[in-house]
Amino acid sequence: MLGVVLSYASMNLNVITFSSANYWVFK
Repeated sequence: MLGVVLSYASMNLNVITFSSANYWVFK
């Protein structure tokens, strides 16, 4: 259960960092 939560949190973090990086690149 904890592993699922951690993997989900890390996936969301990757999505956030990727989208923010795209925001700064295409700004």
